[in-house]
Amino acid sequence: TTPTDPAAAFPKALEYCQKALEIRLAVLGANHADTAASHFSLAQLWMEAGQVDAALEHFQAAGTIQQEIYGPSSPIVAATFTNMGNLLFQTQHYDQALVQYDQALETLSSLSSSSDPQSPQALS
Repeated sequence: TTPTDPAAAFPKALEYCQKALEIRLAVLGANHADTAASHFSLAQLWMEAGQVDAALEHFQAAGTIQQEIYGPSSPIVAATFTNMGNLLFQTQHYDQALVQYDQALETLSSLSSSSDPQSPQALS
């Protein structure tokens, strides 16, 4: 049966997400977009569970991989900074949240002068 209580579902969700990360690491390697996606999913799961340190660890891992793949001027990288900022803000780590929001803004601002294929000029 499927648990309907989020607290009861958490251990199984965590198991599935961790297994997905293990498989992606083994098959695709550490610097792959799908591996970053697994880290991002784990970060969101830990965030929902209120486990700030675990969530930040996975957001940071996702962000590092994303920067390797997409470069520092990517909307994907900016979104990860924003999510880290949201987590920190929700947990009343306001100064740390502002650092993440600032990094997201710098990343987005750099898009306007970037030749990155994901930049607004390239997308139009």
